[in-house]
Amino acid sequence: MSKKIIIILILVTVIFVFSGFGCKEEEEVIPPQEAKPQVTETEAGKQTSIVLSLAEKFAETYGTFTNRDKFTNITDLYSYMTDEMKSAKERFVEQSLKHQDPKAPFYGITTKVLASKILWQDDSECGVLVVTRREETTSQENKKRYQNILIEVEKINNEWKVNRATWQ
Repeated sequence: MSKKIIIILILVTVIFVFSGFGCKEEEEVIPPQEAKPQVTETEAGKQTSIVLSLAEKFAETYGTFTNRDKFTNITDLYSYMTDEMKSAKERFVEQSLKHQDPKAPFYGITTKVLASKILWQDDSECGVLVVTRREETTSQENKKRYQNILIEVEKINNEWKVNRATWQ
């Protein structure tokens, strides 16, 4: 055999060996009992998301009002409140409507949530600090300010409800 043929055979053999040609790698098979389910969000993470979303929505709606809207910023939130808070707010709205002057100059506040943070949480209670920017509008001027609100929620019948909202 000539040297050229021997060199070609050696090169072809080397290429086959190093390229894995003709060899099939074994795939790792994970038996079903060992397969790990993919979990995108833990139950605790889901509850945290629900609470933060509730607190932010509540803070923005609760903090946005005008003296012309008959307290819809509160009445629209009744379904998110505990019975205790709802009763207190119903009394507040009833009394306030009796004393509201329909001829008073315009006054309104628009509230936007900037950030929120859970301060404490267990299985049935949670406290969320919500940072807001509020724009106060009167018939004569506009003022912007930053204000925090502490939203306290309780889990009632497996549903989170706001029990207290306190401007800081």
